[in-house]
Amino acid sequence: MSGTNKTRQPVSDKIRRMNAIQKAFTLEFYRWALKDAQREYSEGFPLLRRIKSTTMTEYLEFVDKLSTSEKRNLRIGMVKATHVEGAFLAGNKLTESEDKLIKRHQEQNRRFDRLLGPISVLSRSEEKRMKELPSGSKKYQIDRQELRAVLKKELSPILGEHIETFGSNLEWQYSKPVGSWTVSTWVDTGGRLAQLSYHHVVSLRPHVYLVDYTSILSWLGIPGTYWNLLTKADIPHAAKSVALLTSHFIKAISKLEKPL
Repeated sequence: MSGTNKTRQPVSDKIRRMNAIQKAFTLEFYRWALKDAQREYSEGFPLLRRIKSTTMTEYLEFVDKLSTSEKRNLRIGMVKATHVEGAFLAGNKLTESEDKLIKRHQEQNRRFDRLLGPISVLSRSEEKRMKELPSGSKKYQIDRQELRAVLKKELSPILGEHIETFGSNLEWQYSKPVGSWTVSTWVDTGGRLAQLSYHHVVSLRPHVYLVDYTSILSWLGIPGTYWNLLTKADIPHAAKSVALLTSHFIKAISKLEKPL
């Protein structure tokens, strides 16, 4: 479904295996993602700026250097490239201009080595973070227990009770009925490189998914919704951000569910 990266196979084969509701959802979720990307760009990235990560810093720096037409091509192209089945159902093909901009974004942290060929290198924001860590800086050493407590407090009114997964309090799950569908939300605070991450799954019934791994960056075509630049002072804002992003998604899914 939309927002996933599975073994490559013909899009038509994937669509052929979908039922009618899955097809309808895939198309409407793609159309909504296009609108959500347009909203985010036109409003100056109000939700994306809440995500304190090296990926987000790098992405916004890249976009800031683009012309108006390039921003439009990147915005639309990245959604098309991520929602492959939805774009196929809508009859929307990736244009040459869109494809070039996506590749420019993907290759900005690659360098050519005479022996090894193209190799990936750290972005400036990643380099800055890595230099701070070995120096003994405790800038990004946050109290994960405090983070978890604040997150649960913010999410409980929206999602209800949580269930800890894998017998650990580092990751937990919520299940919320939305009409005839179920939205499951996973929150993870136990990552070695990421301080915080989250994602959603929307299911029609057990093991029948409409989208099986999505979050705001993934439905906009930007890989990895996580926080890795949090300081102690950022904990309340990060928790409120996850709650805001979750509410934004559930509101959208509620509107998609009713017509289907």
